[in-house]
Amino acid sequence: MMIHYQPADGYVADVVPFYWEGVYHAFYLKRREGRGTCYGHVVSRDLVHWEALPDAIDVGEPGEPDHGNCFTGSVIEREGIFHLFYTGHTENNPPLPVETICHATSRDLIHWKKDPANPILRADERWYERDDWRDPLVFWNSDEERYWMLLTARLRTLRTPRRGCIALATSPDLSHWEVHPPLWAPGIAYALECPDTFEAEGRRFLLFSNVETRYRTFQSWKEPLTYLPPTDALDTPRFYAAKAFHADGRHLLAGWVSSNEGEHDKGRWEWGGTMGIVRELVPTSEGHLWVRVPKEVQQAFKTPVLSLNGKLGLTPVVGKWVADPSSIQGIAVDGMALANIPHVPADYRLTASVVLDSGCCGGFLLRLSSTLDTGYQLLIDTARQQALVRSWEAWGDQPTVIERPLMIPEGRPLKVEAYLLGSILEVFFNDRVALTTRVYDHSEGGLGVFALNGSILIQDLEVATL
Repeated sequence: MMIHYQPADGYVADVVPFYWEGVYHAFYLKRREGRGTCYGHVVSRDLVHWEALPDAIDVGEPGEPDHGNCFTGSVIEREGIFHLFYTGHTENNPPLPVETICHATSRDLIHWKKDPANPILRADERWYERDDWRDPLVFWNSDEERYWMLLTARLRTLRTPRRGCIALATSPDLSHWEVHPPLWAPGIAYALECPDTFEAEGRRFLLFSNVETRYRTFQSWKEPLTYLPPTDALDTPRFYAAKAFHADGRHLLAGWVSSNEGEHDKGRWEWGGTMGIVRELVPTSEGHLWVRVPKEVQQAFKTPVLSLNGKLGLTPVVGKWVADPSSIQGIAVDGMALANIPHVPADYRLTASVVLDSGCCGGFLLRLSSTLDTGYQLLIDTARQQALVRSWEAWGDQPTVIERPLMIPEGRPLKVEAYLLGSILEVFFNDRVALTTRVYDHSEGGLGVFALNGSILIQDLEVATL
C-alpha cells in the first residue's frame, strides 16, 4: 500500500515505531470492531510502500493482564533479543489494576512470546494513581548507565484534575525494574500520552500527546522543560499519538489520522483511522522542532500533470488575473479574486511558492466543483498568522475545520506542499509546519486559486501524481 496504511480488518491507532537494519517497523494498535485492540505490524524500506506482516501480539486470555486490550508501548533491542514493553488493559479483573506494563520478546521482530511474569510493572501508589499506568517508552540512558522507562501516569498528590505526569522506572537489564517519583509533572493535562524522546543538536527533545502531539526541549533532565512559540503542537489534533523512528540520525514521526463516523465531513471523530505520511522532524540548536516531508515521499510523486510552464488551463472568474510561464497573480480590488484550473486529478501532490499582501488572505480551493459552489478552502491568513482548512460553499465561508499557527513572512515567498490522497489532506509550510485533516465529502474536482483583500502571487506551481 502506498504512502498511507490502513488494514483491511481494522483501523490504525497509536503507532509504535522501530527502525532496524534499514527497515521501518511500524507496530500499531489495531482497532477492531467487537474485539480488543491487538498489535498490527507493517514494514517499509522507503516510507512509501508498506507491507503487512502477521499481527505481533493479541489480547490475552480471561484473567490475564492484557485480556481487554494491548495498548501503546515501545521496542528495544538488547544482545540480539528484541523486547516489546506494552500496556496491558483489563477491566473488572481483580486483583489486577486496569492498566499494567507487560513484556514480550522476539528474535526476528515477527514472532513474539509474552513474558509469563506479566504484568512486569505496576504503578507505585506512593506517588501514582493505581489504574492509569501506560505507554512505556524504554531507552538506554548513557548518562545514568541504566535503561529508563518513561510512562504515562497520574500523580496522586496534585490537587488539580490536570495531574497527568511522566513517570520514571529504571533497570540495569530490562528485567528488574524500580519505580521512581515522577520525572515531569507540569499540571497541564489529564494525561501526557505516548511519550518519546531523543537527542539532537546538543539538546534533548520529549514528545507527548494530549489533544495534539506536542514537544518539550531541554539540555538536562534536571532542567525545566520548555518549548519555543508560537506553539508546542507538531500538527493538528487529526494527526495523533505520534512517535518517531530514530533512523541513522533522522527522526521520522509516525501517527494516525482519525477517521470520521460514516465517512462524512461532519461525522464524529473516531479513535483510530489511517497511518498518515511519516514526516521528518527537524530539530534546531535553539530548541525548535520543525516538521517537513521526507525526501522519499517527495520523490515518489514522479509524474507532473500540471505546471506553470505547461498548459495550465487557468480560467479567471472574478478579480484581475495575470498569468505567464513563471507566475500567476490575482488581485482582489474589492472583495475576492478567484480563478479555476478545472482539469486536475483527484489525488496529487501540489507544490507552490505563495506571496500574499500584508493583511491579505488567500490560497487554494481543492476539489472545486465545476459549478464552483463546493470544495475545500486551504486558506493562508497573513493578518492572523495562521493556515486553516474549511468547507467551501456558495452561501459563504463556513466554520473552520482545522487550523494551525503559521509565521508568514511579509512580502516573502511561503513554500506550500500539499498532499491530497483519498480522504486525507496533509499540508506542509516552509518545511516547518504541518496541517492534517480529513476531506470526505468531495472526492474530485478542480483546483481554485483565490485572494481576499489584496493580491496573491504564485510561483513554482506544480501538481504531480504517484
